[in-house]
Amino acid sequence: MISRLMGAVRAVLAIVTLAGAVNMGAATAVAAADDARLVLIISGIDCASCHITARSAVANVDGVHDIKIRPTRDPSVLSAIVVYDPDVAGFEDMKAALARLGYEAVLEG
Repeated sequence: MISRLMGAVRAVLAIVTLAGAVNMGAATAVAAADDARLVLIISGIDCASCHITARSAVANVDGVHDIKIRPTRDPSVLSAIVVYDPDVAGFEDMKAALARLGYEAVLEG
């Protein structure tokens, strides 16, 4: 009986530890108080690696601190949540970086 209880306790501890590790990894960047956030709708996605290419294009724009890519119902379109310094970067900079690779971007909404 005690060995079963100990096994259950170990299992619960493993789950709690794993959940904590996952949650800690969720915060990849700390936004500064004056950072801005926008949501891009990126179209022209036509291959499995396009999301990586599009993400890299935006991430490499000076002033972009974080980007999270999310799929949409349309497989040729992505949604990207971008955290950036508005004194350094803006929508037009991100749009131009994507256009150089053949993608189109508009602001959500």
